[in-house]
This record gives sequence, structure tokens and C-alpha cells, in this order.
Amino acid sequence: MVTHLVRYSHEGHLAWGVVRGAAITPLEGAYPTTASLIEAGEADWRRAETRGPTVQLSAVSLLSPVTAPARVL
Repeated sequence: MVTHLVRYSHEGHLAWGVVRGAAITPLEGAYPTTASLIEAGEADWRRAETRGPTVQLSAVSLLSPVTAPARVL
């Protein structure tokens, strides 16, 4: 199953979430970098897939999922 992760800004806060349709289910943990999300966030995004979305995509500013320092291969 494909998981659509998104990094976004909402009401002055940066967050990660799982996108479903036109809404986002925020992750519960704080992941300041893409690397921290990859290293420690899998259980969090799997749990988020089981909860309903609470934030509309239209209410957020989407951000690059690649944070510094990072390398994309």
C-alpha cells in the first residue's frame, strides 16, 4: 500500500502528515528533518493511516519534503 506523506505549515507550525483525498492526518511525533522522519517515523505514519484526517489541504502551505542537510539519490 502506498502512503502519501506531506510536510506542511499550518497556523504557524511545521508538521508532517498522511494525505488522504483532500485532507491530512497529522503525525503525532515531531520530525525536524526528512532523515528523522525516515529513521523514526514509520510507526507514526502507519498509525496515522488508521485515523481520520483532520486538516484540509486547502488550509495549509505545502513544503518541500527534503530538508537540509539532505541528499536525494
